[in-house]
Amino acid sequence: VNDGSVDVWSDIQSALDNAAAAGGGVVYLPAGLYRLDDELNISGSNVVLRGAGKEDTKLFFTNAVTAITVGTSSLGMMDNPSWAISTNGDVFDTSVLVQNATGLAPGDDIHIAWNITPEFKAEHASSDYWYHVPLNTQRSFFRRTITAIDGNRVYFKTPLRYPFQAARDSAIVRKATGYTTGSGVEHLGISTALGSATDNWNSGVNHTTAILMKKSKDCWIQHVKSFAQPGH
Repeated sequence: VNDGSVDVWSDIQSALDNAAAAGGGVVYLPAGLYRLDDELNISGSNVVLRGAGKEDTKLFFTNAVTAITVGTSSLGMMDNPSWAISTNGDVFDTSVLVQNATGLAPGDDIHIAWNITPEFKAEHASSDYWYHVPLNTQRSFFRRTITAIDGNRVYFKTPLRYPFQAARDSAIVRKATGYTTGSGVEHLGISTALGSATDNWNSGVNHTTAILMKKSKDCWIQHVKSFAQPGH
């Protein structure tokens, strides 16, 4: 039903899930107005949600904090103590030296992570603000793809954007698997309904998201625009 009169979330979500289960596919929505009372999730790889055009196929979400999510809910993370980083990192570095690179290979997706230590908080004058991050909690700061390995030095294309203290903060390389890849949203319009006709971005709805890319890579959004749905 593409006149906006009834909720068609289940139909569209089922089609996306079926495409993912088949290893990929295009879920095509002809021109029209589609009402959705829940959020769409594209968690599989090689799945495309495609409309007939950003002025022609319009998706109207009535109750969505995030209208469309592209990506998986969790990644597989492989840890190895020998992947601990041996030397400090600096801005523009395109490699890190690990204790032992066995188990890592070009093409692997990695996270460069370290612990939130008291010294790290003090370095940022953030001890009074990062109360939501317990001390010595490990956090990923960079996501990279290995391009080459020379001995125990691991190379990547995109440089580091921030320095780190390897020994002090227990910096380490982690291997990530399970990214959603090759999926996209294209050629359609999206409307996310607000709480009332008087709500605006400063009235508590500023976390409403039209499309969220989460734990995904080589995915895309193209030829998409927002539109106002009358009465909402």
